[in-house]
Amino acid sequence: RSITEMQSKYESEKKEKAIELLNKNKALQEAEIEKHKSKQIFYIGVVIFVLALSITLAVGIKNNNQANKILSQQKIEIQNQKHLVDEKQKEIIDSINYAKRLQTAILATRDDINKAIPNNFLFYQPKDIVAGDFYFFETTDTHIFYAAADCTGHGVPGALVSVVCSDILSRCVLEFKLTDPAKILDKTRELVLATFAKSNSD
Repeated sequence: RSITEMQSKYESEKKEKAIELLNKNKALQEAEIEKHKSKQIFYIGVVIFVLALSITLAVGIKNNNQANKILSQQKIEIQNQKHLVDEKQKEIIDSINYAKRLQTAILATRDDINKAIPNNFLFYQPKDIVAGDFYFFETTDTHIFYAAADCTGHGVPGALVSVVCSDILSRCVLEFKLTDPAKILDKTRELVLATFAKSNSD
């Protein structure tokens, strides 16, 4: 009976140890599974992060390329417009410089002034390339006429009026034989008004 009890006790202890061992193995397996799951979750997270980062970078690069393309097009357009403006400006400046040559042609030459008045100086510097300001010089057998004149307007419009006025002053002196400055100015005013009266505008 003692042997049987001992054998029964031994069997019982053996079973308990076997159960305990099984429980330990099960716990280790579960821990291993959990560890494996954690690794899988970590790797999945890394993959998702890398994918998200790649997509963000790809979208950023695409947007950046589009922005660069738009900037390049705008730069080309600005350069074309600048070139066009430069060409137009050159045409205008060339035209005004030619107008200056025409305006200068109506002014008395230094030689003419020096012959009539040896001791003289002349300072003529328009604010723009051409101007409404001009000097007038004319001689007759009995008189020397000179004036510093300023016409209405400035730049090209003033220069146009100055050409008209200079011509009319010469007519007053040479054609109408006027010598009194007041009468010359009155006649000049009359002829200037008659010249511009052909237009319907004021």
